[in-house]
Amino acid sequence: MAHTVKAESRDTLLLPDLFNRFANEAFWRDPRKIPAELRVV
Repeated sequence: MAHTVKAESRDTLLLPDLFNRFANEAFWRDPRKIPAELRVV
């Protein structure tokens, strides 16, 4: 039996202004922004 893993969208619990403030701060998407001592798995 095959299983599928997928991301499901969901509403945020954060207030819109707070969510938007950090929406583009996903440091793990840009390796240059990952601190040397931080391990991202």
